[in-house]
Amino acid sequence: MEETVIHALTDCPKAKEVWMVLGQAKVDIIFFSQDVVTWLDLNLVDNSSFHSIHWNQLFGITCWLLWSWRNKLVFDDDFVWLLRPDIIVWQYVREMQSSKLAFGPMQARGLRHWLHIGWEPPPVGWIKINFDGAVKGNPGWATVPGLARDSEGK
Repeated sequence: MEETVIHALTDCPKAKEVWMVLGQAKVDIIFFSQDVVTWLDLNLVDNSSFHSIHWNQLFGITCWLLWSWRNKLVFDDDFVWLLRPDIIVWQYVREMQSSKLAFGPMQARGLRHWLHIGWEPPPVGWIKINFDGAVKGNPGWATVPGLARDSEGK
């Protein structure tokens, strides 16, 4: 099985089990059949109420935890998959809700200008290469994935 983002977050049997336990009515065959970009777009903008919280919040927290657990499963020989990962997800959700109650809505204080943080295309005729790396152990496994795009993002 190829290790991809969509595999780590939905196709992996462990991930699928977490979504089924958490999502019940929200998670269906369509949820598991979309490409990763569509899947993220649709779920991150879905602000509907789900068990008294916004679905996009539960979705984001679950994705973050699944990604973390999947990396530990692959790279940490001592990691053991949790018996009830859904309980951990709900604990994180409750922490987020209590912090929002304690601190109130986040407001910009003294914000003077917007700062765009993200990919900027290179000049016409150039190619930009973005990459990141990870290593496990010394010596150990290492990977450096990358993405090359032109001024049109292709």
